[in-house]
Order: sequence, then C-alpha cells, then structure tokens
Amino acid sequence: TRELSLNDEIAKLTAIESKLLQMFCENENGMVERNLALKRIWGDDDFLRGRSLNVYVSKLRTFLKEDENIEILNVHGVGYKMVIRQ
Repeated sequence: TRELSLNDEIAKLTAIESKLLQMFCENENGMVERNLALKRIWGDDDFLRGRSLNVYVSKLRTFLKEDENIEILNVHGVGYKMVIRQ
C-alpha cells in the first residue's frame, strides 16, 4: 500500500520513496550504495538523478523522524545507511 504508520499517523509514500525504503530494509545493516540505488530506481547513475536521490532520502528522513529508533545516515563517498536502534 506504500504507507508508513506510526502512532495512528499514516504517511503515503511515492513509488520511488517506497523502492528506496525497500532497498534500506533488504540490505544488510541498512546500507545502500548510492550508485546501486540510482541504477536500480532510475536505471542510470546520472549526476542530476543523484540530486533527486538526495531529495528522496531527505523525504524518508522526514517521514521517519518521529521514530527516534530509526535514522538514515550519510556514509561519505559510499551512500546511506539506515540504523535501527532497539
């Protein structure tokens, strides 16, 4: 359904946000390499699409910020990592 829910709040995700979140969840330790995400979601690793990736990661951070146990970190020169604290 491409929905996130927390404390009775529901956020609708776009297809791209959903694919990106799925990549975080499927990869060990929540690590997503930038180039892999670009190729898997957009089909190439064009620089301008990289800027779009930054925007979508920012949107996911906004959706997830209410849950203090989840954080998406930048990994310099590599990509992003979703950390889930228990």
